[in-house]
Amino acid sequence: MVDYAGRPLTFSELKKEIERVYGVKLHLGTLHRWRTRGVRGKHLHAWRCGGRWMSSLVDARMMMEPMAPVSPQEFPPDVDMSLFDRECERQKQWRVLYVQNELARRFQFPTEETN
Repeated sequence: MVDYAGRPLTFSELKKEIERVYGVKLHLGTLHRWRTRGVRGKHLHAWRCGGRWMSSLVDARMMMEPMAPVSPQEFPPDVDMSLFDRECERQKQWRVLYVQNELARRFQFPTEETN
């Protein structure tokens, strides 16, 4: 099974993955609504790459989960925030690598032949 958690996905791929993980039917327009209008003040973090909207399952999870407490004292003592922080950092690294690879692939110049 492929781990899609932090990998950038197109909205259609993300829709299928959310349906698989959460077991609910989802319309593609719902993701666009989450991106533009948001839900309860939270928006889906998304970006355009080559004319397609991209996001990740981690972004969808972060948008769907309840708002985090304001101060660290409000966290339950058994919550390990280091896992959450590591996942957010991993997701950022995936985005940077994906965009770098996508730009390199799209704007690759033909090699010059030397005689």
